[in-house]
Amino acid sequence: MKILALYLQRPGHALETVSNWYKANGHDVDVIRLPFGKAKQWKIAAGIKKNYDVVITAEPNAALGLLTARGHFGKVIFWRIDFIPTKFFGAYWLGDTILRYFTEIWSIVPTTREKERFVPYLLAEEEFVTPRTARTNLAISSGPTVIPLPRSIEGVKILSTHWSDERTDQELREYFATAKIGLALYNTTQKYKKYSDPSRAKKYLACGLPVIGTGPAPFFKEIQQEFAGIHTAPDMYHLKAAITFCLENFDAMSDKAYQLAYKYLVSERWIGL
Repeated sequence: MKILALYLQRPGHALETVSNWYKANGHDVDVIRLPFGKAKQWKIAAGIKKNYDVVITAEPNAALGLLTARGHFGKVIFWRIDFIPTKFFGAYWLGDTILRYFTEIWSIVPTTREKERFVPYLLAEEEFVTPRTARTNLAISSGPTVIPLPRSIEGVKILSTHWSDERTDQELREYFATAKIGLALYNTTQKYKKYSDPSRAKKYLACGLPVIGTGPAPFFKEIQQEFAGIHTAPDMYHLKAAITFCLENFDAMSDKAYQLAYKYLVSERWIGL
């Protein structure tokens, strides 16, 4: 199949994993990396003249641009990722418009809307890493955090880093795999996060790290149900208790972390066309 993927110029974008999988499985894939800026994204998408069997985008403004593009598209997919319902002209209006003209909508969280398909944040095979050296009492916090973190908690060193670190992605994964806990501390008052699927949580799981998560994202509840981490309140009292629990049960929780991560390995099951 001839496939076009349009997504933001951002390292580790969810759609990059998907487009790479299509390439590896014999599809002819073109990629347009979109700049930041709503008008620019619309203009680029609206200017597409080539024909494709499948076009996929995760950017609402690019999605609107595709509606006026001159190219012929056999199937057009909008992947709804981490959106705020009050933006994008009221996302429900946008969703209704897209549902009318697009072939398929992918939702990153479980959906109840007709014509929508649950396609969560997926992991590539290379993101699964086992430690080459002994794990240490280290907790990783990659990306923003809702509360200030000290250098250590309950004897566990806290390392704040990011996937755009100077290390390569593979070096960073291998370093993460020497830790014992992954922190994904989101603001519980940001209700729109119930529409999100925190990528960092799945990246931690793929390195065998039990995850301590806060916030309304549905995936945190699954992590706790599967004994792969703790869903807790974003304060130091609960964070200390969660860290202690994860350390005491590390071996069992690490095994569960790998098992849960493999559920979300990119595959035909999730993104078959």
